[in-house]
Amino acid sequence: MKKPLLTFALLFVFVQLFAQQKRSIDALVGLGITAPSENIDVFGQGFYLQGEYVYEISKWVDLRPYAGLILTKTVEPDLEQYKDFKVSTNAFLLGGKVRLTLPIPWVAPYIELGIGASIGKFKTITNKYNIEDSGLTYHLPFSLGIKLGKNHQTDLAFTYYIHENKQQFAGALAIGFSIPLKK
Repeated sequence: MKKPLLTFALLFVFVQLFAQQKRSIDALVGLGITAPSENIDVFGQGFYLQGEYVYEISKWVDLRPYAGLILTKTVEPDLEQYKDFKVSTNAFLLGGKVRLTLPIPWVAPYIELGIGASIGKFKTITNKYNIEDSGLTYHLPFSLGIKLGKNHQTDLAFTYYIHENKQQFAGALAIGFSIPLKK
């Protein structure tokens, strides 16, 4: 008898928690960048786009399921020794993140961590690695950013997606905005 009652109570609290919170859609667009995991002067550049559905649990914590797109191609290296090196990512991104925010008026710095999946093409060609792969892989998203404005509706972010098994990370310098959803 206690177990069903406890389950019902937890379910009730969980539903109430999400029913009372603010929700919004966040959209980010920016300069996409890809670089190999090793420290060499080779990178890819292109386009980045992402949308997030935001569940605000408190002013300090958000849950953020997201979908995005990153399209990059190798920029010709300056040094002759890196001429044959290539790094690029052309992938659809899907996953979830948790954002921890410091809610200062007009300015709110934040950090995000999560896990997700990437579907697309990945290329990392250096002296150490020769990876040309396509398909589904996991990624670990990490972001540092700042929300600006009276209601924190403008977003500036450095966002990264670590593709550990592809020996690269993709990311962006992005700007975004929030669209509040009414209940």
